[in-house]
Amino acid sequence: MSQELRKAIVKAVETCQQRDAIQFAALFTLDAKLVLAGGQKIQGRDEIARVTADYFRSIEEIRIEIEEMNVNGDRAVIRWIWQARDGEGKQKRTENTIELSFRGEAIAYWQEAIE
Repeated sequence: MSQELRKAIVKAVETCQQRDAIQFAALFTLDAKLVLAGGQKIQGRDEIARVTADYFRSIEEIRIEIEEMNVNGDRAVIRWIWQARDGEGKQKRTENTIELSFRGEAIAYWQEAIE
């Protein structure tokens, strides 16, 4: 099972880099909860798709490098470097730690923290 969860995490990275909010949201359960580093709580797959699509429209390019990935049972912790460039050419770089829990192979909970 841990291999499937690792694949889901890699798919999340790929869909973010492709700025594909629909495919990103499809990785979540219907009732998933996503908590952003700033504290914003997003509930449900449809809301995750909407909020993510709004954000992706403001970004020209996203690059993500996974620094660490630990999967244990139905939980995972990843550390990644997120680099984004907006339409004005401004670069943003953050190091995030993300805690996830899964239901089957779908993400049920995602919580971000900026290091």
